Amino acid sequence: CFGDQIPVEPEFTRFKHWFQFDDATVRNESALVVAMFRDPYDWIEAMRERPHHAHGHVGVPDIDMDHPGMEWKDFVSKPWVGPRGPADHVKMEKAKAEGSHIEKSECLAGYKFDEVIPCSPEDSVKIDGYSTYMYELKNDESHRAFSSIVELRTAKILNFLQVSKSHGVKAFFPERYEALNLRGTADFLRQLEEVTGLKANCEPLKGTGVVKHKAVDPEYTEWMNKYHDWDAEAMIGYVKRDPIPRVDVPPPLMVDWETSPEEQLALEALQKLAQPANAQV
Repeated sequence: CFGDQIPVEPEFTRFKHWFQFDDATVRNESALVVAMFRDPYDWIEAMRERPHHAHGHVGVPDIDMDHPGMEWKDFVSKPWVGPRGPADHVKMEKAKAEGSHIEKSECLAGYKFDEVIPCSPEDSVKIDGYSTYMYELKNDESHRAFSSIVELRTAKILNFLQVSKSHGVKAFFPERYEALNLRGTADFLRQLEEVTGLKANCEPLKGTGVVKHKAVDPEYTEWMNKYHDWDAEAMIGYVKRDPIPRVDVPPPLMVDWETSPEEQLALEALQKLAQPANAQV
């Protein structure tokens, strides 16, 4: 809408969905930051179906399943962590031999060794449809993993909201996907025009109505209502909702097919990663 008047980047200090940090040298008070949030029930369910970057949380693959992924109870309770790879272990052995402190070694995405798994790009393997392997750890120098994706989400909310106070930020727009989808982009564009002093050269997108929530197990909704941090969610406008009975889906039609050697290797790799990971990191 603003053409080349405003450069648009998918990151502030790190790529869009990674934890952000304050950097006094990064910009000159000119950034307009948009933090987009999604309904917590839907976001966690979408991550269960396709856990981007979290290869240790991929369920046993079955191309005929309507609801792929781990069982929801296993997914929301499994520690958000996976094992380190060979290159990281080499780093660890080298640091031990040299008597150096590996915790502050430079790693992927500008993290330190005690903030991310893996540290080494060589260990950040890619699986089609699931992106590259990477787990963020708690940003408190403890080398601890998040207890679950639910705890990770709370930390993400608090981290993203802190961006509004960071150096280089002229304006901060926390947006809920569902609200923006409902009302359209006209109001949002007007806010951008007011902040920038520029004129948007496009037709605003019209609202398309209420976003349909994912069909989930009512017990999952009840679990979220009981154990999730709703004080954090309230900061971005989300509240608990009542469980909705899900209409049972007929069993999927099983079809025989021949698996190529390459596909079989990919399936075995995903099945191996789906095994419970050691929470010690």
